[in-house]
Amino acid sequence: MKVVDNVERLPDNIRAKLVDWFQAERPYSSIYDFLTNEGYQVSRERIKDWNKQLLKRLKLEADKELSSEKTNNKVAKEFESQALKGLMEFFWAPFDTLKRPKCESIGDYGRVADVLIKSINLSLNKRKMEMDHNMVIERVREEFRKEFQRQLVGRPELVGELVEIVDEVADKMLIASEG
Repeated sequence: MKVVDNVERLPDNIRAKLVDWFQAERPYSSIYDFLTNEGYQVSRERIKDWNKQLLKRLKLEADKELSSEKTNNKVAKEFESQALKGLMEFFWAPFDTLKRPKCESIGDYGRVADVLIKSINLSLNKRKMEMDHNMVIERVREEFRKEFQRQLVGRPELVGELVEIVDEVADKMLIASEG
């Protein structure tokens, strides 16, 4: 029988089994019996010490992992914040005369971006409607001119007067649509 006073001198497979059993809180007597059957002589006190060492090591590893996780979360939050600021600068650039909203999360950014997109679409639709309106007025003006010339052949002075009236009305309609 081999006398063992250090857990590190045990084969890997036996150490792994001990770790599992310590974590499962198996009774020391069953661990003692297992080691004896495997040909190792270890005192029950040494088994208790190994368990304490293992628990201490596991606690240190868990604390280190938690600390690392907190650091990673802090780095991730800072990255998210910087990315958010960059995105807001990019999207807000066309509106540089307006006050920028304070966004503290990706969700806030998403909501602001949605509002900006809707606002831009409304503005574009309004401009398109104005352009369509102006095009309709110009087409009507041209149709009136053509119709006056066709209907009033030989009366150029009357055609001229009517065209002036139509132009004045069309110009007022265009000015009204721009205001």
